Amino acid sequence: MGDILETVLIVDDDPALLELLQHALPRAWTQPPLRVLTAATLADALVLLGQMPIDLVVLDLLLPGSNGLAAVQTILHAMQTTLGRLLPVVVISGYLSDTIEEQALRVGMQACVQKGNLDFPTRLAVAMRSSWARHSYIEERLRLLREASADG
Repeated sequence: MGDILETVLIVDDDPALLELLQHALPRAWTQPPLRVLTAATLADALVLLGQMPIDLVVLDLLLPGSNGLAAVQTILHAMQTTLGRLLPVVVISGYLSDTIEEQALRVGMQACVQKGNLDFPTRLAVAMRSSWARHSYIEERLRLLREASADG
């Protein structure tokens, strides 16, 4: 993982939304150019996680064949076992409630964004930037703690 968010993986079963985000997110991103990878299923996403350098995952909470938060836990487990670390994950859904959002955040998501609004790509880009900044801050603090432990 670098210091800059360069590659995002979007996991959603809606081909039209994937196409929209492939075009809209790079335009909403000022620097560096954002690479957008897509997967229509959780299984496809897990394969890409093992094959491609990915910095952040955007995950639809209601994918066919998965049970909402179970998909979240599956992708987090795959990150830990495949990559040896967790990536920031932003949940998207057309059916967010306060309860679902709270549960998603509790199991490790960085942010939740409601689909279906006209400004969805912009709000998603904002959530991605915020999630990346929070993740980078935590990673840097952990690195400093490891260095201090090794020195002391």
